Amino acid sequence: MAGTPVASTKELPSAKGAPGAACDWIMSLKDDPESMWGDIEQFYKEMKPPRGKGVYQVGGEVWGKTLRRDCKLSPGDGIAFYHSTKARFPKGDQLDRRQRISLIGEIAKVEQRNQQVSFLTARVRSRDLEALITTPIIRNEATEPLFRAAGMNPHAVATFYRVPREIWRQLIGMIRWTPETALAASRQEPPERIQSMVMRVVRDTAQSRALKERYDYRCQVCQTRIIIGDDEFYAEVHHIRPVGGAHHGLDSFENMLVLCPNHHAMFDLGIIRFEDKTVLIGGRRHPLLLQHQLDGKNIAYHNEQFRCR
Repeated sequence: MAGTPVASTKELPSAKGAPGAACDWIMSLKDDPESMWGDIEQFYKEMKPPRGKGVYQVGGEVWGKTLRRDCKLSPGDGIAFYHSTKARFPKGDQLDRRQRISLIGEIAKVEQRNQQVSFLTARVRSRDLEALITTPIIRNEATEPLFRAAGMNPHAVATFYRVPREIWRQLIGMIRWTPETALAASRQEPPERIQSMVMRVVRDTAQSRALKERYDYRCQVCQTRIIIGDDEFYAEVHHIRPVGGAHHGLDSFENMLVLCPNHHAMFDLGIIRFEDKTVLIGGRRHPLLLQHQLDGKNIAYHNEQFRCR
């Protein structure tokens, strides 16, 4: 399967599939000497960003089958590419060779006979690619309920899994932007400039940094630490009660958690709830690493905001 960047001024609808699309899909990949797709390093090397605004078109001949007989892929459906346990991971992989979703886009063209898919091309927004290169969606204890809801076997390859739309929305919501991806995107897509006056909440970055250092840049849910260089690490701080808008949360330690990008997205989407000194994800309890005091009012506010999820 080969990838060819193509310049385009067309914007994709947030990689979520066209309105009225039949369904969305995850394709599980493996290392294959005749394909660059199962080798993560080659996978990204073949997809250099187009200049200016645009989307990629990636794809070609494929060898895969839908998991079920009654499923048919269609142009406009969402498509995610998943590197399975049988993929080739980079030497010294900073993510410990964990299975991951490495690319998300929209099907442009597909050829299918019965369950067998023989040809597939997909359109992918450059900014989504930039984000997923930096922070792919990792399959771990926290995200396992999402993959399980899609019926995905972690070891299966060359398989197209049909993804429920609600699960697809959650996966799209987990595409995370870091300062590095935002900078890369700004170089590709210069924004229109207008003069305006705004009022915003100024966050205490020194306080956030201090909390990250207290936890050694490890996520309080999964203890993952992202290495970005020699003695350099990346983590995010989540405000349990949001600081902006009508929430009126405080920028204080009692309202902060240190998280990896995946769990930060899950908190923002309301997938995670607090219960005692644990968090609930997909009905399963996970211990919460706590080395500082949280305000119970903020925890109650979060649970109330997402009580229907």
